[in-house]
Amino acid sequence: MLPRLRLLSAGEHFSVWVCALFALVSMTMLVTAPLTAALCLLFFGGGFVFWVFEWRRRAVDETMRTVGVSARRFARHDIAGYQQLIVDVAPLGGRRAADTLTELSECARLLDGLFFHARRREIRAFPEVGDVPLSWALASLNPDGYVRAAALAKMGRAPQPEFIPFLVERAVERVDVVRSAALTVLRPMLADESARTLIARSFSRVAGRRHAGELAALLAPESSRPEPGRCSEAAFASCGTTSQYCVALERGAGPSLAPICCGNDGNLWQPCDLVSRQRRRWAREQSGQHSVREH
Repeated sequence: MLPRLRLLSAGEHFSVWVCALFALVSMTMLVTAPLTAALCLLFFGGGFVFWVFEWRRRAVDETMRTVGVSARRFARHDIAGYQQLIVDVAPLGGRRAADTLTELSECARLLDGLFFHARRREIRAFPEVGDVPLSWALASLNPDGYVRAAALAKMGRAPQPEFIPFLVERAVERVDVVRSAALTVLRPMLADESARTLIARSFSRVAGRRHAGELAALLAPESSRPEPGRCSEAAFASCGTTSQYCVALERGAGPSLAPICCGNDGNLWQPCDLVSRQRRRWAREQSGQHSVREH
């Protein structure tokens, strides 16, 4: 990130400080020449406010440009790049923090790498829970489970759509308490159709994860949920070779495959080869259980 002082040219900095100085001088003249002082204060004070606003606007634009460039530049395994990005954006506040959170939530490629390395605990720069929503989202990736739980509690008190990718990531994690907290936050959000669409899109990133079944059950309509231990072949048959759909491995009394099927225009999507991988995985687990029982 460029220092904020560089966002204005030398001439613009001169204008800022001249306006500030004359605005202060005008305030000292309010007793002796109130009309002149009021006019000078209005003129120079307005100029100072304008340049401060312009400074802040450029700071927001620079932050968004940096995040966007990072999203396009980072390779999946660029750990140092992700680490530096977190260091740069974690201290942000105000409008810059809000716009950065929006930008992050819309960068699927960046989130893929960020979540991947966070799961492997290869990024240590994630902040503690702070006062702004950006810090809550980043803290939800912290290696410390207590910090993640605290971040989810904050997000639950003030939910917003930008949290959805982070909540979905936590809704399939291995720690039961954190996973339940994330599902608790997501459950009421599913009532809103736009939020449900965003959750479904984020779910495609985690559909093959071990604990994806609980979230899949929330997303699936009641009529499309298969019986435990059975695979809905009709759902598979309803998709053509060019259709895209999502599959979650549901774990309850025993492993079962729970397909959530849609066409090309559906909310849930994943390449069709995911289905084959999941079916083979389920078959291996089933055969492994039978072998254990026989021995």
